[in-house]
Amino acid sequence: MNANEAEQQQFLVERFLSAYTRIEQFLRDNVTGWKDCTTPDLAQDFCELRPGLDISPYKIRTAMNLRHALSHGQVKAGRFPAYPTEEFVQEVERIAKRFTNPPLITSRCKRQVETASPDDSLRALLIRMSELQLSQFPVYTAGKFVGLISENSIARWIAERARHERCLNFAEVQVETIVNETSDSSAYRFVPERTTEPEAVQLFASNALLGACLITKFGNQHEELLGIVTRWDIPVIMAQLTAPLEDASAA
Repeated sequence: MNANEAEQQQFLVERFLSAYTRIEQFLRDNVTGWKDCTTPDLAQDFCELRPGLDISPYKIRTAMNLRHALSHGQVKAGRFPAYPTEEFVQEVERIAKRFTNPPLITSRCKRQVETASPDDSLRALLIRMSELQLSQFPVYTAGKFVGLISENSIARWIAERARHERCLNFAEVQVETIVNETSDSSAYRFVPERTTEPEAVQLFASNALLGACLITKFGNQHEELLGIVTRWDIPVIMAQLTAPLEDASAA
């Protein structure tokens, strides 16, 4: 091994140990009873309730074994019995970043939100849905939140009306009517702008009826609407959470 190769391998070892130490310290700070558990066990306990992290305890166990080999198996200064590959170091760094610095939902979903008015007709709203390719609209009047209208709530309302009416004039039906008759607070949730993407994934995973997370500064419905995360956004978020670091940062 020449001097350049030795220097590169030493750099990989230092990066790996730094990332693993961050993982271990984070878990010890955030999981109770850590003194009786290995780092992979802590990771499993932590991740079971947070599927959005998409972190494999098996990979952390592999990293732990390598860390032990590097820490206790150094044959002489700068020489180790095993070395991590660049790919594995990147994976451990990705895991460390997911734990210690997960992306906020505002990094992807803070945007001007299309809203509806209670006075809008169903016909006009359906046209907007089609043109903008949106599945749901928060409903506001004079800056006050009224409710959420979605493709699902519209379909349920039409199905119920069709049982009693032979003909529906969508131009005469107001959004307010549908919101009032299909109101379901479990279909939406206000969240603060500091919510992380893994936390948002967990909210949708734990509530099958949740259609949208509405983002405000502190998660209060009386605050200005800053963004929206819908169930349709979750596959994109999950893809980015599981992407290699260089790919995720480029998105």
